[in-house]
Amino acid sequence: MRALFDSFNRSEAAFFCGRHSSIPGSGITTIGRTILTRRPGAGNDFNKILGLTQTDLHDLPAIEAFFAEINAESAIENYPGYLSPANITDLMASGYTHSEDMVVLHSPLHELPSMNSKSLRVSEVLTEESFRVFIEVYQAGLGVPPHLRGHPAFAHWWTLPGWSLFIAYNSDKPIGAAVLFVHQQAAYLATASTIPDARNQGAQTALIQRRIERAIEVGCHDIWSQTKPDSASMRNMLRLGLREICRKTRLTKPFCQPASIP
Repeated sequence: MRALFDSFNRSEAAFFCGRHSSIPGSGITTIGRTILTRRPGAGNDFNKILGLTQTDLHDLPAIEAFFAEINAESAIENYPGYLSPANITDLMASGYTHSEDMVVLHSPLHELPSMNSKSLRVSEVLTEESFRVFIEVYQAGLGVPPHLRGHPAFAHWWTLPGWSLFIAYNSDKPIGAAVLFVHQQAAYLATASTIPDARNQGAQTALIQRRIERAIEVGCHDIWSQTKPDSASMRNMLRLGLREICRKTRLTKPFCQPASIP
């Protein structure tokens, strides 16, 4: 199981690297065996410490200094078996806070049940025009105000290797958007959203089905994802055959540069 979790960490970091590659100061680095993802001006959903184990805790001062450069709050995302309960107690005593855990879901693709036909039409993003539709729907579903949508920092998404972007339509109206990321024959059901007034119409079910189909088409062995516990996203993936394999503990802490002496 540890090898599988390590694979998830590498996949998540590679996805992050592409997603934020045009945002200044963003990127991934490693300290020892620990992978760090960093995006200035963002919260702990983007500033993450992946793969930190009990034997790597001696690297923690250097890790914290890496995030202090941008005054970030970061999250240690701890898979079962990486850190001991005593390690977590010590980390919380040093200022970390246990925040919401994440559910990790996974399945070998050959073990997924046969899928029913999709109730909604799903189209792949293959042109700049369709990408503009994708980003409008995706950001509307996330609640991004209209005047902030379509930021040029995201314009490269549809050209990234390993990325497949999809839009779900109800009749001719685009209502949902989702990304599949493929890394080393593992498929990641990555970010997705549905516009608020079109929820509960089957958009995400159709988008998951299409992404599973694409993963099979390109020869992936496994598919995985992560989401909040007991969310609609989790229920959709369970219904389509993915299985919950663990819950990641998230420990957060703000790392700030020392105040300068006046």
